[in-house]
Amino acid sequence: MNLITYLPFYRLHEVEQYFLKNACKLNVNTNDTLVFVDNVFHQNQKALLDDILKVPWVGGNWGSRGATWFAMLKEVRRKEGDFAIFIDSDNIIGPEFKDVIKKFEASEDAFGILDWEKWYRGPSDFIIRSEPRGKITIAGNELPIFYYKVYDRSLRGLTRGGSPFFFGPKQVVGLRKLPDEETLRKLEIAFLGVQYDLRKFISDETVLGVLMHLMGISKVPWTVASHHFHHGSTQDFAFKPFVAMAHAEFGRNLYHEFHLSEFRRYWLKYKLSFLLNEAKLSFHFL
Repeated sequence: MNLITYLPFYRLHEVEQYFLKNACKLNVNTNDTLVFVDNVFHQNQKALLDDILKVPWVGGNWGSRGATWFAMLKEVRRKEGDFAIFIDSDNIIGPEFKDVIKKFEASEDAFGILDWEKWYRGPSDFIIRSEPRGKITIAGNELPIFYYKVYDRSLRGLTRGGSPFFFGPKQVVGLRKLPDEETLRKLEIAFLGVQYDLRKFISDETVLGVLMHLMGISKVPWTVASHHFHHGSTQDFAFKPFVAMAHAEFGRNLYHEFHLSEFRRYWLKYKLSFLLNEAKLSFHFL
């Protein structure tokens, strides 16, 4: 099993604060761990990483979480690992996580994990696209099992907010099946074709949702098995016209690469959203 995390350079402290603790809990050897560090562009940064990190690392200046995922997936393909766990850098896995892996690894190509904090607040945004599949009992505790629909092809999915492509909960992502080289190459071209400053407005959940769809995975199982210690270093605010523009560009590029009608729908949804937001903004300044 390969255990992987990813984070920007300014959150480097989370490797020791959280990631190494997760590796210890899972009894993963440091040689089977990998840290991807974004915003690394200078030799002095690389020297610092060599001095600070006690685990293997890969540095780059990808500029977004979505772009970082392509680097991670290509590296896992290169290593030809049998199973990969990607964990958000500000998460600590719960005591039930080992048994959850055993449950999903044997039969599922991919799975996601939600944090308990979000569960107790109410994960209605995930539940609305999820199908309940009962519960599993681990150490006397019952955990819910859901299957999240990665592509919402309904009319409601076209008109309501949020991307029609979405992975679902991903504080932790487990992948037993990896994309083929050509699919990954085309998807990366589509994403990198989005203007650099707009890519950050496309969540990595959307990129992964598209990837699952292209791999023939229509539903991703998920349960609750981590704790999220939100870093608080950024504000969760996005200017709606920029978000719509980013998704419209991504949808257009996906359609040009794969020629699938669902990507045309995705493109048109956000092209219309951009035009509506632009009209609202213009009216505001009249």
